[in-house]
Amino acid sequence: MSKTTRALSAIAESFLRTTTDLTLVTLYFLILLPSKKTQTDIRRLSDEAINFIGTTNYDSIKSALHELTRSGLVTRTPMRRTLDVAISAKGKKHLENLIPTYKTVRPWDGHVYLVSYDIPNKANHKRNFLRESLRSLSGAMLQESLYMTPYNPTATISELITSHAIPGNILISNLGIGGSVGEESLPDLVARVYALDALAKRYSRYLELFPASSKPSVSAMLSYLSILHDDPQLPFELLPPNFPDKRAYERFLSLHP
Repeated sequence: MSKTTRALSAIAESFLRTTTDLTLVTLYFLILLPSKKTQTDIRRLSDEAINFIGTTNYDSIKSALHELTRSGLVTRTPMRRTLDVAISAKGKKHLENLIPTYKTVRPWDGHVYLVSYDIPNKANHKRNFLRESLRSLSGAMLQESLYMTPYNPTATISELITSHAIPGNILISNLGIGGSVGEESLPDLVARVYALDALAKRYSRYLELFPASSKPSVSAMLSYLSILHDDPQLPFELLPPNFPDKRAYERFLSLHP
């Protein structure tokens, strides 16, 4: 396996956890090609995608296709050639959960919320579920048992307490845009907790690697999606000036319209 292919595999694995999901996303990319690109691009991209799939153990791909078919995510012809498939409506719905989407509208009420909790050790799985739910609201851990999120979590947490019988205490407080935690201003706190400098460098690197003159490629697609997967997509008002996320999104659309 080449150095480039190894890097590409690592990028894919950063947000596509299973061979089944990787296969489904790559198939989706291939199926979209005819309506999006020239014949030359289609041939080049098809070769790149197939070569990329080929870096995965053949038996793993075969098993992944079997699982995708068994679960109704794809349909296959009676001949069952490896890539002779179609993605079902159920498969497209699953893809919506797999492929991150850039949010162009991010309503914000001007507050950042702090969520502290004290949940008994015997309910560890429920504590973990609460943390996952907070992360889905762009939550980040400030310290043990204390999270922050720019999106009001009150309704979500109230529903979780009722539907999952989460025991213990959960407290919610909020800070306005002029607030602070200790000696740290809110913008500085947000930048540190969400590692915005590192995220900005990743977006900038993507823009350098894939300039506007680039040809569409599997590596460009997966590189961008892996960054977007890690982006908490904070309200635009909380992002530093000239944050490169929008430029990267526009570049991605220009390469993969």
